[in-house]
Amino acid sequence: MKAMIETADLKKAIVNLTQVKQAKNNPLILKSIRIRSNDECLILESSNLDQTTKAKVPAVCENPGTYCVKLEDLSKIVKLIKADDIWIESQGENLSIVTDGVKYALPTQDAERFPDVSMLHSDERIFGCLTFPAPAFLDMLQKMKPFLSKESNRPIFTGINVKVKGENRIAFCATDGKKILEIQMDAGLPEHVPADTVNFILHGGIIDQFAKLKGWQDITLNLVTSKSAEKPRVTAVILDQVGTYDFQFRSTIIQGRFPDYEKCFPDTPFESVFDRKTFLDAVKKMEPSFKSTEAKKIRLEIHEHKTVFSAGSEKDGFTTEIEIESNHNQPGNILQIAFNGSFLKEMLNTFSDESLVLRSSGNNQHGCLIQRGDLGNDKTILIMPLRNL
Repeated sequence: MKAMIETADLKKAIVNLTQVKQAKNNPLILKSIRIRSNDECLILESSNLDQTTKAKVPAVCENPGTYCVKLEDLSKIVKLIKADDIWIESQGENLSIVTDGVKYALPTQDAERFPDVSMLHSDERIFGCLTFPAPAFLDMLQKMKPFLSKESNRPIFTGINVKVKGENRIAFCATDGKKILEIQMDAGLPEHVPADTVNFILHGGIIDQFAKLKGWQDITLNLVTSKSAEKPRVTAVILDQVGTYDFQFRSTIIQGRFPDYEKCFPDTPFESVFDRKTFLDAVKKMEPSFKSTEAKKIRLEIHEHKTVFSAGSEKDGFTTEIEIESNHNQPGNILQIAFNGSFLKEMLNTFSDESLVLRSSGNNQHGCLIQRGDLGNDKTILIMPLRNL
């Protein structure tokens, strides 16, 4: 094999390939990438069996061939190269990288041992797709990250639940078992796709993979199912970018049943509307007081047109009280609720819209922070109260 490729294209491909994370105990062949050449391009592929990335890069090729090299070694070499173009040549059992008179030799692995990384296997078919504006989709993924569990013994909590919710709406949800985030987005769901077939759990690892996607207007997730299934059931998703630089990404889904988290959200008429920045500023000003208590408690007393924040205790001799404007939809009723101040501050920082809704089941009951209209997303975070006001 002999091919000439632009350095910038190869670096871009390596960035995408390295986002497929490998476990330390994975065999060397999985820590390698397969490089195939034809008359007009190089095809680079990496896989950890759950996720697969394929990048097709323009190249001037002679003598087509297929080789496997360790991705970490190739990445280190390419980072050193400043020239605009690179020659990749096969020499015996090595693959050489030649540029500016310097030759780097990479040992190769047995390409036949590389796993089947077909985007669509022979017994599979694509039965539908979900299309989202790229900025909104990528923003949603980043918001999900703090809510994912890192406990491998509970795999469903390490992923993102995706399901249809309402007409042409898709709900994404992440929870670590202690806090819950749901974000709803508009999606172009084809009419022939039954709503009840779209309910699956994406691997949380796609967040890092998709974070590298730049300059896209839309993102389409192709839904894969088995050809033999009487009723479609999502078994994998495929993402495509077609252009001068072609990029494909495939991910299997996490097997298991995601908890019915909607039962945790209060479905009550008790809602209060706040200016988000004013609410957050009040919590920040209360921080020295609520941090002085063991439970880091901040108390809210919500009236029809105002909310009073208080923290600290007379016993500690350190109390603070702040009043801000708000609109409560239950005139004559006063809602009293307390939260962990540090957690409340962290959750408020995940929102970006001007207006914020606090919905609660009643005095000292669980509540939700809700934002509508952020990049087309509806966002809901469950916050649990501290029981003793």
